[in-house]
Amino acid sequence: MKEQKCSQCGHWNKNAILCEVCENPLTADGLNIAYQKKIIKEDKEKKESKFFIFLEKMKSSNNILVKGTYYVLFSIWSVYMFFVSIIVFIAAATPG
Repeated sequence: MKEQKCSQCGHWNKNAILCEVCENPLTADGLNIAYQKKIIKEDKEKKESKFFIFLEKMKSSNNILVKGTYYVLFSIWSVYMFFVSIIVFIAAATPG
């Protein structure tokens, strides 16, 4: 059995990833778990921007003109990003 002393509270833990008392990470796996919990917590607290809420309302609108405007703008943006990605690919491929 492997025992580790917690650097935060000083409690000795047997074969643990997190401290049994304060849940401080003791191993690399424990750090990963703590980091994942932190990211999940931040994602739950994050508010969506007003722009994305506006786009979602346009996309799910009952008005055919509003929905059509959304799809036209989305199509233009998709074509633009396609050409930008081709240019970036060519620029990255030329040196090597």
